[in-house]
Amino acid sequence: KVDDIEERQSHVNFEALATSSGAYSLKKAYDYNVLKFIYDNASTSASDTGTDGSPIDGDAAVDTLANLVSTAKKNLDRNDVPEENRWLVSSPEFFEQLRKAGAKLSDQSVMADGGSSQIRNGKVTDRPLFGFNMYSTNAIAVSSGSAASHTFGSSGSNEFAFLYGHMSGVATVNHIAKTELIRDPDSFADVVRGLHVYGRKILRSEAVRSGVITIG
Repeated sequence: KVDDIEERQSHVNFEALATSSGAYSLKKAYDYNVLKFIYDNASTSASDTGTDGSPIDGDAAVDTLANLVSTAKKNLDRNDVPEENRWLVSSPEFFEQLRKAGAKLSDQSVMADGGSSQIRNGKVTDRPLFGFNMYSTNAIAVSSGSAASHTFGSSGSNEFAFLYGHMSGVATVNHIAKTELIRDPDSFADVVRGLHVYGRKILRSEAVRSGVITIG
């Protein structure tokens, strides 16, 4: 809503702020829906990368997560998934563990970058890691607790899901079908609303997998 009084008395463009905030919320909800669909329909390997009932202990001190990314690569290799355009997506907590000093990713012999990798600067690297393009999102939240705005199905605490696969494994399409400005019948304000239409589908089940880890 854009209140008439606030719009009149303020130098701030409330409509622009509101639509920008709304667009971010829409994007996050869209990301969550697509990622949750992948999680619910992806192949899993309980002994390899963890499930809701049998998560992997993500203890960075013993390089568990670095080894886990390597295992993810093996799982796709065994299914003859192309090496180009592979991806891995998880929560910020997952990548925080990867950046800790005990992780193999801090070792130049693994990164082979002469010490210039962005991962040592506190960022998710923009270069492939074990063949994966790495993505961080808040749409994959802790499974329970006050930090969870969305959940990815586990009743356990301190559990974090991650997804990995190839770009050919899943497809999504979306567009904004309608936006409009209307008057609020119950107050002196304009209401900006929009209709977002989208769909998603697993195309190659062998090219999309999920996993679950515990942290802390």
